[in-house]
Amino acid sequence: MKKFFRFSERCDLLLEESRSWLGTPFHMRSHAKGESGGVDCVGLVQDIFYALGAIPDMYTLPEYAIDWHKHNDHSMLEDFININYADSFLVIEPDEPVCVGDLLGIIPRGRCIHHAGIVHQEGSFIHTMVGKGVIESNQNESSSGFELGKIFRPIEL
Repeated sequence: MKKFFRFSERCDLLLEESRSWLGTPFHMRSHAKGESGGVDCVGLVQDIFYALGAIPDMYTLPEYAIDWHKHNDHSMLEDFININYADSFLVIEPDEPVCVGDLLGIIPRGRCIHHAGIVHQEGSFIHTMVGKGVIESNQNESSSGFELGKIFRPIEL
């Protein structure tokens, strides 16, 4: 299996597409780009990957509670990825190095994976947060409170 983002051209397009979402506000179960739009983490990663051809389809997000991860051990987000995109990603354990294009399954101060972001350049990932919208964050910043649960690496279909 070959990584989808193994070519520099694809990595450049990933950085360009992901940065075009910066400033979009957070809005649950949405994926509309721009200051008057709104997106949650799953909508963001789906739209970026779909625009670049890394996933074949987009799926409606299931209803979810914003604080699901605080009260549950089972990840709805991980199920969503595994059910809808099993053929599009290779699952990598969190102790492996991350690569540009990897989808990060994040445990945000809770009990299970309930947040996602995309590594869009070395050391940096894009994601969206309540109150901040779409932002770039440093992967190694320990003050974020994020724990990496799994890495989902896009592969050639």
